[in-house]
Amino acid sequence: MKKIITFIILFLCLNINVQAASLCSYTEQTELSGKASNVKATYELVEEEVEFTDGTFAIQKFKVNILNVTKDLYVVVKNNVTEDEITYRYTDNVDGIIGFEWTLLDSVTTFTIQVYSSINTNCPDEKYKTIYLTTPRYNRFSEMEICNSLDDFYLCQKYVTFQDIDKTTFLDKIDSFQKGEISNDGENLPPSDNLSILDKIINFITDYIVFILGSIVIILVIIYVIHRIKTKKQRELGL
Repeated sequence: MKKIITFIILFLCLNINVQAASLCSYTEQTELSGKASNVKATYELVEEEVEFTDGTFAIQKFKVNILNVTKDLYVVVKNNVTEDEITYRYTDNVDGIIGFEWTLLDSVTTFTIQVYSSINTNCPDEKYKTIYLTTPRYNRFSEMEICNSLDDFYLCQKYVTFQDIDKTTFLDKIDSFQKGEISNDGENLPPSDNLSILDKIINFITDYIVFILGSIVIILVIIYVIHRIKTKKQRELGL
């Protein structure tokens, strides 16, 4: 009985392996791998004028572009916000680009783009590549008046990739930045970088007082020697 069960298990495993093997030749697989490696994904911020009952407003959104999808390939796109799954094929190309718009800008979004072989190959539906593309989120604090003079500070950027924070944390970070405690990127600065210019000058003098005093003494000695030599020559010349 055990031998029969073992035989059945081995048969099933062999059958699975046979089914899992690609139906494409090595040459075709290599060609598909090369084509899949050329598939790229980018995004761009676009603006569109939209008419509402109370006027016309400019609406911003991201356009995701998938490039170099050939007839031998198709892509399946998922995202971590809505978890929708959409398939795009070569016939969706417009001027060599498969594009779609993304309007949910309140969250950082990661798109997972899987590249498969199409029915135009001898081994359809085999995955050859996975691309990850992350779009930033709209930062609500960027419109605050305090950010008008802090364009370079990371919490004042219009589109960001860090997780959302509350207003209290935002204001605390702004205060720390203005005091020189953190950098434009929000990194803590060494204590010496937090000092005022006057404090830095005082610290410099304190650290190098011996060198400074020594230099002053040498300069005074040189001046004295030059003065003595000049005076002696004047006496010799009867001046």
